Order: sequence, then C-alpha cells, then structure tokens
Amino acid sequence: HGLSFSLGICLGPSMGGMITKSCGMDFMFYSSAFLAFLSTIIAMNLKETLPVKAAFSKKMLYMRRSDILYLAALPAGIITFFSYTAHGLIQTLIPDWSAHLGIHNKGFFFTVFSGASILVRHASGKISDRYGRTNVIMAGLIVKAVGLFIVSEGSNVAALLCGAAVYGIGAGLISAAVGAWTIDLSEPQFR
Repeated sequence: HGLSFSLGICLGPSMGGMITKSCGMDFMFYSSAFLAFLSTIIAMNLKETLPVKAAFSKKMLYMRRSDILYLAALPAGIITFFSYTAHGLIQTLIPDWSAHLGIHNKGFFFTVFSGASILVRHASGKISDRYGRTNVIMAGLIVKAVGLFIVSEGSNVAALLCGAAVYGIGAGLISAAVGAWTIDLSEPQFR
C-alpha cells in the first residue's frame, strides 16, 4: 500500500506535467476521471476480508466519537498532522518555485522527493523495529527539516533537487515508523 501510494506521488506530478503540456488541460482531467473510474471497477471486484460478514444496515453508518478520534493513537496523529501540513505547504509552493528556477515540468521536484522516500521506506520499518518508533520519527523529522531548509535557501535547480531528496528521505523515515507506531498504540479491535 505504501509503495503504491509513493509510486503514484512519484510518477503522477511529472506525468501530469507532460500530459498537460502535450495534450492540454482537458485531456488531463479526462485521464484522471478514467483512472478514478478504473479504480472504482477494481474496488468493486475486491473480496471481503472480514471473517464475520454482515449485511449492510443503516446502523453501520452511525459513528461514535471513538470512530473519529481514537485517543490512544493521538500522539501519532499529531505528528502526522504537523508533518503533512508542512507537506501541503510544499505541494502548494514548489510548482511556482520550480517555474521561477526554470524547471518546465513542475512535477519533477515530487518525482525526486518520492523516489528518495521510496528508497528508504522499507529500511525505515526495519530500523524502527530495532531502534524504536519514536527515535526513527525524530530522526525523520530532523532530516525533513534539513530538507526544507535546503529548499528554502536554494537558489538554483541543483539545490532544489538536493532539498527534494533530503526531504523525501525524511518523509520515508517518518511514514513507515508512524504507521507502525499507530498500530502499536492501538488496541487489537481498532487496528
């Protein structure tokens, strides 16, 4: 799941830039709609994995507070919230910064970022098993901060891409460790 998510983030922005440049914005939206439709068809054909299956009822739609906010996993949620808030800012600002530096495909930053993230993600899980989730998360946050600093101070393409790689390494460290930490903090019935 994590690899597919990362590959989508890695390839999507660059491919989107190429498709938009060569075929136009309308074709880009049609392509996105087609992929969403294809995903829906795939999801409709998935087999149920619950050991005890139940027929759908209105009661299943009712939510308790614990369904929305599970307090035991809140520390991992807070780390994720702040980490992804920074990532949201990056996604908003990097296309303009890339254009300012003369990069015509505004998605190239995200390809470098995601590629670096993919490279460390698998090892990150094993490292967090050995040295502890919070140690790996703290290291990832520090690496991510260094990457943000490099991006903010970089005034050329090389610095931007170096910052993207460092930021991606930090994100890769955090993602696997925070996912495992969330599971560790959760009771079995809520995992």
